[in-house]
Order: sequence, then C-alpha cells, then structure tokens
Amino acid sequence: MNLNRFYKVGQQVTVKPTHRADLQGDPATGIVVEVLPTNKIRIAWCDGQVFAVEPHAPYMWRFNVG
Repeated sequence: MNLNRFYKVGQQVTVKPTHRADLQGDPATGIVVEVLPTNKIRIAWCDGQVFAVEPHAPYMWRFNVG
C-alpha cells in the first residue's frame, strides 16, 4: 500500500475527543514529518518525541490524521 496517497507531510495528528481520557501521559497532538516506504509515518509529537508508527496500528486508533 502506498501511504503517499493517504498521508502527507504537515498533516496534523490529534487525539479523538472520545479517547482524550485514554492518553495516560501520551501526547495529544503531533504533525506528520515523513511518510516512509515501510508503510509507516514519522510523527513529531508535541512533547518533543519523534517516532515512526503504522497508521493502522492499535496505538493510532485513538488519533485522527489530517
């Protein structure tokens, strides 16, 4: 799957309102900084962390991208 069709550098990542209480210290917002060829996106989170995740992984179910 080519993620470049769905995700773009600069897209906002925000927690879904229904999951705000589920964060348990995880950051609530971020920005897509890279779309990787390994079907992952690299996100710079508001707390300074930068890491790559699979957009459809269970961790990301709590967030909207775009």
